[in-house]
Amino acid sequence: MQHNKMFAFFFLIVMTCALGLICVASLIQQRDLQLQRLAVRSLHGTNDRADGGGLRGQMTELMQQPADDAVDDNESGIAARWRQLGNDLNAYECVGWRAQRDCSPEGGSDPQNDRLCNASIHNGESGYCEIRHKDTGVTRRVMQMHCDSLRPDVAFRCDEFVSLLEYGHKATEYVHDEKFSLENCRQQLVDDQIRAAATVLEKHKNNDDKVDMYDQIRRGVDMMRNKPTELVLNSDQIPPRPPASYRRGIVFVVYEKMLQSVYASVRSLRSMGCTLPVELWYMRSETDPSHPILRELTGKYDVFMREILDPRAKKFYTKTYAVFYSAFDQVLLLDADNFAVRDPTYLFETPEFKNTGAIFWPDFWRPKKTIFNIQPTSFVWDVFDLDAVDMFEQESGQVLIDRSVHQKALNVLMYYAFNPGTFERLRLAWGDKDLFRFAWLKTKSSFHMIKTPPGSAGLKLPDVNIFCGVTMVQHDPDRGIVFLHRNQEKLTSENREKVWSHIQDFRVDKVPMEDYDVRGANGGRYFPQFKRCYGKDIYYEKAFTVTDMEELPFAGLEQQLLDLVQEAARIDADVTKKETDLPVNGMHQGFVGLSYEGNDVQGATHDVIVRRQHLLAKLTAYTGGSGSSAAAKIVLSSVDYLTDGSSSLDGGDDTIINPMDDGQEEKLDGKLNENEKKSQANPKETKPPTSKPTQKPTQKLGTAPEKKSETAKSPSQAPVEKSQSVEDPWAPIKSVAELDMYECKAWRQTANCSPRGESKPKRDASCDKIILPSDSGFCEYRHRKTGAIRRIVGAKCKSRVSQMGYSCANATMLVRYNLLADGYKPLYPMSFENNQRDFLQQNDLSTTKSDKAVVVSAAKMEKPKSFSRGIAYVVYEQLLLSVYAAVRALRSTGCKLPIELWYREEETNTSHPLLQELTGKYGAYLRVIQDSRAIKFYTKLYAVFYSAFDNLLLLDADNFAARDPTYLFATEVYNDTGAVFWPDFWMPNRTIFKTKKNSDVWELMGVPYIDMFEQESGQVLVNRAKHTKALHAMLHYALTEPHLPAEFNMLWGDKDLFRFAWMRTNSSFHMISRPAGSAGLKAPNLNIFCGSTMVQHDPKGDIVFLHRNIVKFLPDGNNTEKLWHYVQQYNKDQDLRFYEVRGDVDHRWFPNIRKCYGKRINYLRAYSLKPITDFPFAGLEDEIISHVVEGEKLIKDAKWVPTPTAPPMTKSPKKHINTDSRKTK
Repeated sequence: MQHNKMFAFFFLIVMTCALGLICVASLIQQRDLQLQRLAVRSLHGTNDRADGGGLRGQMTELMQQPADDAVDDNESGIAARWRQLGNDLNAYECVGWRAQRDCSPEGGSDPQNDRLCNASIHNGESGYCEIRHKDTGVTRRVMQMHCDSLRPDVAFRCDEFVSLLEYGHKATEYVHDEKFSLENCRQQLVDDQIRAAATVLEKHKNNDDKVDMYDQIRRGVDMMRNKPTELVLNSDQIPPRPPASYRRGIVFVVYEKMLQSVYASVRSLRSMGCTLPVELWYMRSETDPSHPILRELTGKYDVFMREILDPRAKKFYTKTYAVFYSAFDQVLLLDADNFAVRDPTYLFETPEFKNTGAIFWPDFWRPKKTIFNIQPTSFVWDVFDLDAVDMFEQESGQVLIDRSVHQKALNVLMYYAFNPGTFERLRLAWGDKDLFRFAWLKTKSSFHMIKTPPGSAGLKLPDVNIFCGVTMVQHDPDRGIVFLHRNQEKLTSENREKVWSHIQDFRVDKVPMEDYDVRGANGGRYFPQFKRCYGKDIYYEKAFTVTDMEELPFAGLEQQLLDLVQEAARIDADVTKKETDLPVNGMHQGFVGLSYEGNDVQGATHDVIVRRQHLLAKLTAYTGGSGSSAAAKIVLSSVDYLTDGSSSLDGGDDTIINPMDDGQEEKLDGKLNENEKKSQANPKETKPPTSKPTQKPTQKLGTAPEKKSETAKSPSQAPVEKSQSVEDPWAPIKSVAELDMYECKAWRQTANCSPRGESKPKRDASCDKIILPSDSGFCEYRHRKTGAIRRIVGAKCKSRVSQMGYSCANATMLVRYNLLADGYKPLYPMSFENNQRDFLQQNDLSTTKSDKAVVVSAAKMEKPKSFSRGIAYVVYEQLLLSVYAAVRALRSTGCKLPIELWYREEETNTSHPLLQELTGKYGAYLRVIQDSRAIKFYTKLYAVFYSAFDNLLLLDADNFAARDPTYLFATEVYNDTGAVFWPDFWMPNRTIFKTKKNSDVWELMGVPYIDMFEQESGQVLVNRAKHTKALHAMLHYALTEPHLPAEFNMLWGDKDLFRFAWMRTNSSFHMISRPAGSAGLKAPNLNIFCGSTMVQHDPKGDIVFLHRNIVKFLPDGNNTEKLWHYVQQYNKDQDLRFYEVRGDVDHRWFPNIRKCYGKRINYLRAYSLKPITDFPFAGLEDEIISHVVEGEKLIKDAKWVPTPTAPPMTKSPKKHINTDSRKTK
């Protein structure tokens, strides 16, 4: 026993010594690593000591201090950053970008990818910006980037380090309003009531029965300004009524679209017993001050209108403004589509609120699972000057704040809201989402984040565990449900269907938080009525509960809300009667014309509206535009184009609103006279749209016939003759010259949401009135000479056109844009002879020399044997590797067609070795784009218009032919129509763009709605000699500035512009009938597919093009990775209802692909998925990659140094070309 004890004691001593030695070795190793790091920096000339101590001094100093106390450039944390840098970043200068390997700023030097300070750094790059102190020469690392620190399509430059790093650092120095006080906010509430009352009564001051009340309120206003409130309240005047208490209140920001919703929310709150006063914040410039819904709320339900006075407060940031200037000490901010399931007053009494003074609610997303890239290595922390935190993101549909204790955080919040350019440009935060918690974190202010993650309310299939959430469910601190944020399916009187059958909630404390997984998926097959479903749609049983709504205490809430929005609609409809009523406190307001939608992407709408208003303001005096004054054919009647190319004039649902006419003949008061009944007695039978892609080979689309079918006549007027009289106010304007003879007279308001409804003269307005989404009516114009009256731009309420923020003063620009398409005359006219002459001169192939001639150092160029057929690409330096491989691959298929390479001088250096190679050896010819307006996507339209070839195949530089495409010129459909277009993934009922049936793009372009696939313009085949008229309309869309479809966010680039030009000019074309497929990768042993290349077919349905538009071949890119393992195709003759394509992010199975397109899962029913080896072009990708590698070697061997060239331009730097047709004749 004694021996055992001695042995144990001895063993303990040995182990203690061993542990001590290990600790010492660890400290020595740590010190050695730091010494090595200093040595490496000395080799790079960095970190030289200003006192001359140099490396030896630093190493000695390091040896003399404990390793744990070592200070290093890589010290993490915001405090460490500023301890190293000091507080004056202007004392530093940029040295450059230092690239690092392994997607980490500590991954090891990658000097070949170092950049200058003015180079753009993009998503996918890792490294840091090196800066140097101007006096001491000490260098520092700032803005250290991982590959995922930036979101896609975002970039910064190292020479921006001062502005980017100081943005968040200076936030705490900001004071938004030097004169701010809680008392001033309360007085401002009273002043807002004064202004509102005076504004409303001003409209009625000539009305005898209002004069006495107006005078009383005016005297009350004067008394409010000169006497204490208590004295005024006891007087016989009618002063604005303040709330009973300023201690607590609820705040909404309102705008017209959401008035019915906010009415239901307030009424519901009052029915629950909530007595808190309510502020509704609005912008006067965008609000009708006499809206009946607001009269009802302010007159009966203790609601107070608050005016947003600062024009900088817009979009999401109106909410931060409302919180900052609210009259209440403690505020509950609610989105207008957020509904409480119980009286929320109790939240003010919770310990969490009393202890912190702020309660925030979580979003679906957290650092490990986010769609906003707010994760540990995100650049967001650098810019906001915060240490990364591991917590749920914030959802700002509800915020609870004690303003009396959080003024410092509120000032930082206003700093973010009123200086959003930095984080908006870099897409670091979405609107006001997360700004509250960032401001509180920045000021180290206390707040409580609700610990229960949000659930979802929505629909569940009756017998299957498939769920679709359309409403965010938020909880209180005790995990009880308190708010239902209906941020997907908005509550309106038009949407009467219930969408809350079940509630899905996370099993808190029963499963780990790692199992909380929410995604956004479209409604698809099971829920086609919903654009997007949030929550856990399938396999949710382990982590989530799904409870029938009928089992919950607020089961009847949705029906109550539906009833209330119907009540709001009835109040809204009774405008005439309500115009004579005056609420108790004189509150008459309207809507804030912005569109923040919680977490919905529609929150971006307001940015578009702001740009539209800015654009329209510039166009008020716009009188021209390139074009002819020749008469234009305008669609005057409702025309349906079916998928087989047939037309219908039955006046059915598929109607459009013409820019000069409302396009629909509305019934007035539901009555028809005898003539109208006759005109509608025998509507023309129409063929129902087919669900299969069976467009006829020759698809001739056009405008309505000159003689209108009786079924298209207005029910509100007698039949008219073939040629309408000038006296008919609805007669269309047929030319730009005629349009210029008219001047605006007034806006005329009508009833029943129809421009042909009953007139409402009391709501008429001047030409400067902004047309609101709630308005219906028309703009009245008068002929300057004859005095004849015309009605143009008929507006239906609740249309997207009315969201453009236009007024009658500039509404003619919509008409003008339409008319210019018919007779557009470019500054440089089309001439096939001139185009061929320019081709020869620019390539130094004619006796007439040109200063634009291309110098070729390789073999001597020869003229094309023929200009009958050819291929065109548009190139710039980033895509030269791709186009080099595309041309080389084309030639290997046996294609001998001559090729044009179009370029802009400021973007491309023609001495580039790849261009020299292509023009010297492979039958390519350079063509320069000479119009400064032809930029970005529109360069492709310019190239088609001015090409030297009669028959042209336009290809994107990243589009690769699977076989020699020359045979396409000989196909029957091409010879019949002279144009072949290819379909995109999207069609009107399943689209990510603005081409749905009810989109206003059809009106703007003057084309009737047609149910067909959208166009994908990566390949276009055109007979230019046959389609000169359509080509002129196309060039109008490309060069006429401003680009209204893009400015109004209706179309994406050149996508669809070809087919719109052809339809606008009644020109024939063939749309390939087989839908686009995808080439890509498949997960091992799983039916999960990721498409990264669009597959296009020929008229027979065989593959002809592979458009690698997701993962491109780029300089310094990973150009050797093969991505075409499988090809997914939609089965021939398959019903189109099963064709569904989505853009999915799937980094679990496909970490290197930014987004996967195609049918990702469940594709076996309607799709085939075959290995690439089953196709005759199985070796194409290997060949393309070999050409790319060869191109990289040519560049390297030529020691080519890229010259600084501009990226594809967004705005022309050259002098604007006047497009006034009257000045260009």
